[in-house]
Amino acid sequence: MQLVIEYDRENLELRKLSTFLIDRAKLSLISPTISVNIFISEIFVIQAITTYPAYCDMYPLRDAGPFETTVRGFRVYVNTALGYARGMHMKRFDLDFSLRAIKIYLENFMGGGKIGQLMSKVR
Repeated sequence: MQLVIEYDRENLELRKLSTFLIDRAKLSLISPTISVNIFISEIFVIQAITTYPAYCDMYPLRDAGPFETTVRGFRVYVNTALGYARGMHMKRFDLDFSLRAIKIYLENFMGGGKIGQLMSKVR
């Protein structure tokens, strides 16, 4: 059985993104490159999600509800090189990220109770 998940982009709520640290930033005009290393200590996400069908093979899922996630220690590194040939183009784009911890609150999604609490503790 296939599980399809729909989410509403208009009701996406992101919190705590305003506190970030730019560890390193580099711009070179000789060989056009841009490098940025950004650290965000915590991100909190709330999203309304709907699942189809409402039941999986192992455990029945609620068909709709809020989905909450907390990400701690998110670090992203971007490095790009630009080129010139009849206009500017992107020669290379590297993206790397890491995170220290993630907690996904599945209690509402799993219908509450002990199963939902247990699934929220699994990391």
